[in-house]
Amino acid sequence: MDNAGQYVLCFAGAAAPPTPITYNTRQVDSKELASWYDLLQPKWKGKIASADPNTQGTMRGNLTVLAAIPELGTDYIRRLYAPEQEVRLSGDSRLLLDWIAQGQYAIGLGIGRVDVEEASRLGLPVAWKNPKESMSELSVQFNTIMLVNQAPHPNAARVYINWVLSREGQIAYQKAIETPSLRMDVPRDGVMLDDVPDPAVHYEVTQHERYLPLRDSVQSLVKDLASSR
Repeated sequence: MDNAGQYVLCFAGAAAPPTPITYNTRQVDSKELASWYDLLQPKWKGKIASADPNTQGTMRGNLTVLAAIPELGTDYIRRLYAPEQEVRLSGDSRLLLDWIAQGQYAIGLGIGRVDVEEASRLGLPVAWKNPKESMSELSVQFNTIMLVNQAPHPNAARVYINWVLSREGQIAYQKAIETPSLRMDVPRDGVMLDDVPDPAVHYEVTQHERYLPLRDSVQSLVKDLASSR
């Protein structure tokens, strides 16, 4: 996970779905959301609600993913959240979903797919859509390990690390965390199959050190946009 490739080892992670767009099915045809650039059309001005990237770390991560997609980049984020687009921000994801379901806003950003699917099963007029510009991402979160040098008991730390990275240790860890181990010899009991990374797919890890400058740029950008509102 570090640029040197020797200090921060990632040992588990889930195949993250592309960042989706949530929409009210009575107000929006899914064909109208083929591309992220469709959100910039004048007819959606004042009709988009978004999780606040200044208060929600998850949304800031989502924007980093969008910024990493070559067809989009930070310029797209600047255009989407520009004051003239009148995107409504909220730090409450449940409130966002309610706004879309009630038709107060037609489109929502930063709402989890699981929440949208549950609301749809309850009969609410909501659905999600993945635009064509997307990126396969591995969600690592806190599933990394490091060995602290000059520790009082370095051998004890090595014993622990060797165990937690073993097949036995990873089976126990995966069962407790319900996140797929990256060991190929660990059975997938207790994890969602959609979370298991596909060996044939190249995944980007936006939590890698090489993405930190981009994350900082996104954070600075959203702060600038917020101050201009």
